[in-house]
Amino acid sequence: MNLKKLKKYTFSKVAMTEENWKLLSDELSVVKYAKGGKLLLQNGICNRILFLNSGVARSYVLDVQGREFTCTFNYNEMSSSAKNLFLTDYASIIRNEPSKIHFESLSEIEDVCIPTDVILKLHESNIQWNKVGRIITEEAYFITQQRTLSLLTLTALERYQQLMSDISSEIVDIPELYIASYLGITPLSLSRLKKS
Repeated sequence: MNLKKLKKYTFSKVAMTEENWKLLSDELSVVKYAKGGKLLLQNGICNRILFLNSGVARSYVLDVQGREFTCTFNYNEMSSSAKNLFLTDYASIIRNEPSKIHFESLSEIEDVCIPTDVILKLHESNIQWNKVGRIITEEAYFITQQRTLSLLTLTALERYQQLMSDISSEIVDIPELYIASYLGITPLSLSRLKKS
């Protein structure tokens, strides 16, 4: 089972002991998805967190008319300056409410599946895992805040340039439809923006 990246991430955040790592690692599973796979389905309460080992995914929401709006891109590539490693609906976990977010694989991906009931118990009973949980929550908040601020303060061109500098050219090509949706513009506007 490929837990190396998650273990490296965890040990880089706290002074984790092997004994405490084993408390979680024994409960983990590795799941692979084909391109176009649905990772966490909407309308169910989110009962797992996925750590992205490889590949690219996106999260999106649907409005009442069924239109998709891309929220985030998730990837774990060494050459990327920004990384979004965890896929989950934190609001669903925190509030114990049905998820409003869809997750889709944009390439073949491999995830480590972390059951939320296990990690929440560890957060309550173990200081090292509590600290890991706090750090992950802080990073999720930071990503969400940066996304909100970019939508409110940057032009579409600036948002596009920021996205292109954050992700690596080695990552599979993300369809322009999803990039436009992420930027909050139409595909036609994105095409014009790229030409300019």
